[in-house]
Amino acid sequence: MENNMNSQDTAKKLTGAAFIVMSATLLSRITGFLRTLLISTYMMPQGYSDEFLLAFTLPDLVYDLLAGGAIAAAMIPVLSTYLAKDNEKTGWKAVSTFMNLSVIFMLALELVFFIFTDELLGVLAAGYNGVNSGDRELLIRLTRILLLSAPFMMMAGQFNGILNSYKHFTAAAFGPVIYNICTILSIAAFGKTSAELTSWGVVLGAAIFFLIQLAATRKHFIYYRPKLFIRNQAFRELI
Repeated sequence: MENNMNSQDTAKKLTGAAFIVMSATLLSRITGFLRTLLISTYMMPQGYSDEFLLAFTLPDLVYDLLAGGAIAAAMIPVLSTYLAKDNEKTGWKAVSTFMNLSVIFMLALELVFFIFTDELLGVLAAGYNGVNSGDRELLIRLTRILLLSAPFMMMAGQFNGILNSYKHFTAAAFGPVIYNICTILSIAAFGKTSAELTSWGVVLGAAIFFLIQLAATRKHFIYYRPKLFIRNQAFRELI
């Protein structure tokens, strides 16, 4: 009887978690569509929508290299396994190492991308070489502003993995929605007047996303250490 009740409770929790994730995914798609629509509506008539969109090339590359879904998701099974074994401390050695290495590589990439923005855009951004000199200068400025959002997005993505490991799905699921909403508000407020202010609004949205995830994750940081446990077995499982 008790086992049946436990099974029912587990099923209810899984159903609730699935509903939360599905709802958040739907809202994320809707807000993402609205963001794209507003870029066309507010920024295209001003003549800088293409530069604004191209400016995401390098920040998106940084995110894909250091905090893409596959990499961040790798934290979930490893940390979850050690939590199930009642060995949270060992699991956090892996998480700490992963996060600390990510920050180191992030800072190195950001520095390289800031210095060689023009050259990298010429190689990686489709259509960049056809942009006139005035628009190119704007694109470089926008790219350097938006690069500031990459560390916030990286850490928020990793916090999502931690939250999912602890089965805290709400903050993890709805964080991207909040980021999209902040971006939408930025475009609505500044899209008709300044691409640079709009870009700063995107950075602010990423920072808010990060702070929300940090607030939700902070209580689990009891075993975080600013060290590199390269030989830790859990870390080797993570990579």
